[in-house]
Amino acid sequence: MRRKNDLFDDVDDETVEKLSQEFPVLTDEEKDRIFAMSERKYNIVSEIVSENDGDVKGVEQYKRPVWHRFAGIAAAIAIIAGGFGGGAALMNSLKKSAPSDTTTSENETVDTTEPTKEDVSKFMGPAKDLTERYAEFENSIVNQKLNVDKDNMLMFKLDQNDASGSVDESYWYKVIDQRYPDMASLQMEYEALYGPVPAPEGMFGGEFTSDQFPAGSVIPYEMSMIRYMTYDGQLYVNGMGGSGNFDYWIDENIDIRKVSDNEFYASRKCMTNIASDTDPQKCDEETLVFHILRNTRSGGWYIDTVERNGVTEYNDPDQVPTTNNGSYESAEELIQSHLNFYNEWECGQVKVDETDSVDDYISFKIQRDSEFTAYYRRLEGYDSLDSLKDTIHNIYTDKGFSELYSININNFDDYDLSSHPIGDFITEDEYTTVIEYNGAVYLKADPTKSCPVFKMLGDINGDQTYENSHVIDAYLLFSANEGPDWARSTDVSFSFTLDSDGSLKIDHYSENYTEEQQKKIFLAKTYDGYKNLERLANYGVFYTDESVAKVPSDDESHPYAVCTEFESAAALRNYLEAYVTPEFIDEQFPDMFEGDYPTFKDIDGRLYGKYDNSQVEIYWGECSLPSDPKTDMDITDVTSDEVIVDFVCHSRITAGSDSRQRMYAEYTGNGNTTYWKVTGFEYPDAKG
Repeated sequence: MRRKNDLFDDVDDETVEKLSQEFPVLTDEEKDRIFAMSERKYNIVSEIVSENDGDVKGVEQYKRPVWHRFAGIAAAIAIIAGGFGGGAALMNSLKKSAPSDTTTSENETVDTTEPTKEDVSKFMGPAKDLTERYAEFENSIVNQKLNVDKDNMLMFKLDQNDASGSVDESYWYKVIDQRYPDMASLQMEYEALYGPVPAPEGMFGGEFTSDQFPAGSVIPYEMSMIRYMTYDGQLYVNGMGGSGNFDYWIDENIDIRKVSDNEFYASRKCMTNIASDTDPQKCDEETLVFHILRNTRSGGWYIDTVERNGVTEYNDPDQVPTTNNGSYESAEELIQSHLNFYNEWECGQVKVDETDSVDDYISFKIQRDSEFTAYYRRLEGYDSLDSLKDTIHNIYTDKGFSELYSININNFDDYDLSSHPIGDFITEDEYTTVIEYNGAVYLKADPTKSCPVFKMLGDINGDQTYENSHVIDAYLLFSANEGPDWARSTDVSFSFTLDSDGSLKIDHYSENYTEEQQKKIFLAKTYDGYKNLERLANYGVFYTDESVAKVPSDDESHPYAVCTEFESAAALRNYLEAYVTPEFIDEQFPDMFEGDYPTFKDIDGRLYGKYDNSQVEIYWGECSLPSDPKTDMDITDVTSDEVIVDFVCHSRITAGSDSRQRMYAEYTGNGNTTYWKVTGFEYPDAKG
């Protein structure tokens, strides 16, 4: 049976001969050379795709007769490389010698062999070496578990009102690990893995001396965020702990997918230190996909990128995964890029304080009822409003950006204040959210923003197909250093459109809070108030002024220290009674405000409390807390006015060390701070 639309189906012998004469056939030498080249290309079979779960998936091949395969190769060579003459002559020959195009005859040879899997064994050595070194780097350096001398500790002070929101001290330990005697050895290990590219921001810090920052002195907040620094020529590691989540490789299996002789992908399963959503007693497994390239100069190999569950970690933390034309390939990429930009934007508007470098901000004056100083904080990575607009246009439509940030991108051209000297008076119209000033972009530093809420992508719900408009629901996790903002985590709807150039853009954003989610937000605030009560009453952990002398108490080990968090005992009690009932305080903490030596009392017009020399940030850093209301918070209604709330709380120190906490609360409906107050609290897992 003939196939329709075949180029040579209706060509007779006379025409074939005529074409052969008009278009001479290639010489034997030329045909042999091209044939050999084509056959080599043909033999490069489709590569096996290793999915993240490690399963190998392929496509069953339709097996044509052997002569068809080689006839197709020969015809393609002759037609493309030799012109119609060579093609016509070859087709004339094949038409005389080939079996008829009908059903397979008994004598026809059928190819029953599977396609040959390309040998990737030569990549196994570098893949194993790099993944093992990656594991060592993550466990030792990223997780900050090098050998240290804990007797050789540095302590610096931070302003309580700085950008951290709560941290007021920074601890550092001297590194005595012989593998990494100095900063250069750490950087060399990083470059051996990732090539000569900058390390993530804050990984390796600068060189500092005791002349610049004597032990116990105040240091800039940014310095406390560095993981490693050199101090008086010695290597020190930040004592606040690492941020990696890698634990160990589950097995020796590595799946290899070749791209070329100088490029391949390696997939390997690992155990993390992240508690599983389905079983808090276990940790999650992940498949890491390494994109590995050959160093063409040295002949060695290095890691280009590492992909975790579909999200690519780039060597350059500022690099955003995009297609070649700057557009995003999927909703997940676009949402992640939105979150990166959103968090950067929110942090850029945090109020200015004494810890900021003079290069971080500029100020102008505005004449209102009285003179007002307006501060602007520099937004890193942009040299003009045009460069900022380019980033915005890659993520949002003009409408979408305006809805999210309450500013019209088309008005950016009016916001260049370079003509004003710093400290000059500007008008209310010029006092805008974003400005350009002498080759830099600045955001208005909002005096009301001390700690922005960070948003992270939890998961994507629904398909990711688009026409001109499409809505996708994602679950976002909220996180902040102050307060129970984790409870605001919720489902968010993103509306996408395709631009005229085919680029995906965010056009609309809406957070969907159900009545149950609203209840969780209020109860989380109640829980946070109780944890502050526990911190103050049980542990004696609060901010104090070390310059104010302590006063002896009935407990010699816990003298009274001034508590700078509240003005008086009455103010502290009013705060606590916004979250717990007065009866609960009197029953559970009878000595908190009563007796000759209460936990808190007023002395010389100031509030004092029995003080434990633990720091507030250390308390919260070691405290087991819930992190996601979707999985860590379960509400049982007892009556319309009473609830029992069970929390799964995760340790920030020991992975998998989760505990349960149970809160009893009653509805007050007073509208002050919270609608619910604690009437009881238990630790169900506690023994005894």
